[in-house]
Amino acid sequence: MIDGRQVLKGIASSVAVAAATVTGGPAAGASLAAFLASPPGQQLLDLQVASAAQAQGVALGDLAMGGMITRPTLGLTGEAGPEMVIPMMSMAKPKRKPSTYNRKYAAAYKRIKKKKTLKSGSMAKGFSGTTGHKKIVKMAHAEVKKSTKRRKKR
Repeated sequence: MIDGRQVLKGIASSVAVAAATVTGGPAAGASLAAFLASPPGQQLLDLQVASAAQAQGVALGDLAMGGMITRPTLGLTGEAGPEMVIPMMSMAKPKRKPSTYNRKYAAAYKRIKKKKTLKSGSMAKGFSGTTGHKKIVKMAHAEVKKSTKRRKKR
């Protein structure tokens, strides 16, 4: 079984051997490859991969036996058969209900935009582009504020 750490170690050693071969010739590349295959070389690769991942804020690990992920993680899924990866945040927080003001504002915005849209689908003069959108937003807010003031006076 191969995990993410082994993949990163393989990439790091390949790059190091290639760089040593280019700069010092085939003998230097072969010498570095032999060192990286030895136990001290493997320890050095482990340290380098771990420190690089930590510097980037990434945790390395496999998920064969499950587990909870609480930060960015470079992992290998499906290595012990079918697995599920489900974000828990979607289960933890129910979607908030929009406020009364937001519902009224959305309805007013749609109503005003529909009035200012021509049969051809383009916007009426003065209501196209960003400035037109801003005008419609302002009108919708004014309409909602006006309707809420009337209700408060009653």
